[in-house]
Amino acid sequence: MPQGLNFLPIILVFVVFYFFLILPEKKKQKQLNEMLNAVRVGDVVLTRGGIKGKVVSVEGDNIVLQTGPDDVKISMLKMAIGQVLEKAADVKYNDINEESKVQEIAAEEIEEKNE
Repeated sequence: MPQGLNFLPIILVFVVFYFFLILPEKKKQKQLNEMLNAVRVGDVVLTRGGIKGKVVSVEGDNIVLQTGPDDVKISMLKMAIGQVLEKAADVKYNDINEESKVQEIAAEEIEEKNE
């Protein structure tokens, strides 16, 4: 048996590991990064620690969540977010990036509900 064929099973194992372990993990990491970069003020998120809250501020890699009956604010890293439960009014208002605009729209929606 030629010497090159001795390494063939080892090479095949590495190829299988690459396709079944490494590629799916890269895909999950890419989806996680896209989700974290898409977090905006007004989104309702669930942290990896199980805390549910509304995003009130996004500054770089840090966010501030408003949670609990007393509207307690918690500062944490974006990486602590496990999933986005509800997106802010992005469906109706696609180009909103500033916190003040989100607050104005939220006030208008509250007024509409009260009417």
